[in-house]
Amino acid sequence: MAYTYSRAKSTVLKVTTTTNNLKKEMEEAKKEVELKITQLDEVNKQFLAANKFVEDLKMEIKDIEVDVMHDTISFDFQMFVDLGPLPEINFQCIGDPIEFVDIENNPPNEEDMDEVEEEDIDEVDG
Repeated sequence: MAYTYSRAKSTVLKVTTTTNNLKKEMEEAKKEVELKITQLDEVNKQFLAANKFVEDLKMEIKDIEVDVMHDTISFDFQMFVDLGPLPEINFQCIGDPIEFVDIENNPPNEEDMDEVEEEDIDEVDG
């Protein structure tokens, strides 16, 4: 009976030791998890602060763009005011539009051309 008692006591001791070791490991794991949670909270706070900073910069840029557009429009409007009234143009007096001939793709007929000397063409080509 002493032998059985000794074996049972040994088994209980092993189970108790294993349980205590597991409890210690679990406590260490909990501490590590809590540390990681704390670190993640700090990183999250930094991220939110950086995100707010970026949003503030975007708003500031938008405000600057609006101010620049306002100043530009005001300046352009003032230029028109400084010019005074625009002169009236009578388009009927201008006449018919001038026709341009594409000589490379559509050369004129020989009959339509006046005689042109080579010197005159060189002067125009320059």
